[in-house]
Amino acid sequence: MPLQAHTTNHPTRAAVEAMRGNVVIEFGVDWCPHCQRAAGPVAAVLGAAVAQAAGALQYLRLEDERTRPLGRSFNVKRWPTLLFLQDGVEVARVVRPTTAAEVVAGLEQLGSHREVQP
Repeated sequence: MPLQAHTTNHPTRAAVEAMRGNVVIEFGVDWCPHCQRAAGPVAAVLGAAVAQAAGALQYLRLEDERTRPLGRSFNVKRWPTLLFLQDGVEVARVVRPTTAAEVVAGLEQLGSHREVQP
């Protein structure tokens, strides 16, 4: 799955906490070199996971800046940061992933994604 650009259309923290099921939120910016390096492993793993989950996994790719309240409310300090949420509660966090295995480890914390293969 090729990654779309980070979107500036953010949900509120209350809306995130109200989300049911499994959600992955990626905070980053398109110009960030760490985000660019992570794009391959993130796209491979999350593309496969979203396809395998058949609607049971949401993936939000959000543009983050110091002035954006959602990233600050989750204490995001480095890009990219992947948050893995189950029913609106953070269960795992991966910061600056460089391998597919790091992203898979985050997904495995969601519980319903077993042995996701990129």
